[in-house]
Amino acid sequence: MSSGIALLVIDIQNKLATAPQTRIPRCEEIRAAVSAILAPLRAPTSRKCNNCGWLVSKTVRNAFESNTALPRRLRAAGVDHIIAFGIQSECCVVETCKGAIAAGFGVTLLSGAHSMYDGRGKLVIEIEHEVEAELRDLGAQVIGWRGWLASLNKSELKAEI
Repeated sequence: MSSGIALLVIDIQNKLATAPQTRIPRCEEIRAAVSAILAPLRAPTSRKCNNCGWLVSKTVRNAFESNTALPRRLRAAGVDHIIAFGIQSECCVVETCKGAIAAGFGVTLLSGAHSMYDGRGKLVIEIEHEVEAELRDLGAQVIGWRGWLASLNKSELKAEI
């Protein structure tokens, strides 16, 4: 079986990404990154992925903990590597990435395509870097979203979640 990737778009909610009263500080940058990442994959001329548009709900920060069948479903679709991005870096993004690693998937976090609020006496950028370092220490790759997108081989895409 050939290796395949799944895009894991984590918690891009209207409240966090667009609502003026509650949006994260870098919401415009994150929305632009998400649009750029998804646009070529959804274009009519693009080779469609095998399982585009899964919607996976969760009750805890880690989507793999909330959905115990998710690893089996991903493997059945030919997925062995997760590409992750989204909102709240220090909550659902990091916990879902750790869940994917624990389930045996390779993980790549797209730098510049995940964010959150300032907090714990730290700025957004500091927290983003801490999350990236934590995931690197666990074996994940962290690469800039623009570089990843430029090198994307769409035939590897097996699922968009």
